[in-house]
Amino acid sequence: MIDVILKQFEDRDETRIMEKGRFEIVRLGCLTVGRATYEPGWKWSVDVGPGLGQMHEGHGGKGELNMALTRDEAWQHLCEWTETDSLRKHARSVELVMRQAAHRYGAGVADEEQWGIAGMLHDADYEKWPQDHPNRIVAWLRERGEEEIAHAVSAHFTKWGVPYENSLDKALLACDELTGFVGACCLVRPDGIRSLTPKSVRKKLKDKAFAAKVDRGEIQAGVELLGVEPAEHYQFIIDSLAPHADELGIGGRGQG
Repeated sequence: MIDVILKQFEDRDETRIMEKGRFEIVRLGCLTVGRATYEPGWKWSVDVGPGLGQMHEGHGGKGELNMALTRDEAWQHLCEWTETDSLRKHARSVELVMRQAAHRYGAGVADEEQWGIAGMLHDADYEKWPQDHPNRIVAWLRERGEEEIAHAVSAHFTKWGVPYENSLDKALLACDELTGFVGACCLVRPDGIRSLTPKSVRKKLKDKAFAAKVDRGEIQAGVELLGVEPAEHYQFIIDSLAPHADELGIGGRGQG
C-alpha cells in the first residue's frame, strides 16, 4: 500500500526571506519541496549566486521562479514556429555567431548559452506571424522569465526604437543582418565561405541589387555600436561560420 501525503504551501514548514524575494519550504517525509517568489529584476547571478560561489541558474519577474531556458528547449520552440529550412539555417547561423560573440564582447562561457539562444530565437515568430514580428517571440521569452533575451530581440527590431542597454543588445543587432548577408555571399561562390574575405563582403555590400532586402544601414549601425572596424567584424562573422560550413550549406559546390 502506498502512503499519500497532501500538503499545501500555505501550511509550509519554513520561509526563508532573501533580497527581493522569499523561499518557502514544505517537507513531505524524506522529500523537501521548495517554491521561490521573486520581485522584478531579481537574478540568481546577482542576488544569490555570488554569495554561494555559484553560476546563474534561473531568473524571473514577479511570481514563481523560471529556470533558465535551455538550448534544447529553445530549438524545439523554434522548430514549432519555423518550418522553412532556410530560416532554420539562419537561426542556427546567428546562434553560432552569437556564441562566439559572447567570448569577444561578453563574459565568455558564462554568456555563451544565453547569447546563443538570443541569436537562435530572434526571428522565431517571423514565418508564422510576419506582421506581428517580434511581438510573439518577445512575449514568449518574457513568460519564461528571459527578460534580457527578450530585450535584445526587441532592440534588434529597429522599428521599435528600443535602446541598446548592454553588449548582448549591441551584438545581436551587429551580427544578425550581417550573418545573413555573409551567407548570401557564400551561396553565389563556387567554394562558398572557404575563400570569402572581408573585401569580397564589402564589394557585395556596395552592390545594392545583391541581397537587396538586407538593410545595409543596420549593418553599419551594428558595427558602430560595437566600436569595431567593418573589415574586422566581417572577418569575425566569417570565422564564426566557417567551421560549420557543411551544416549550414555554405561550403560551396564541393561541400560534404
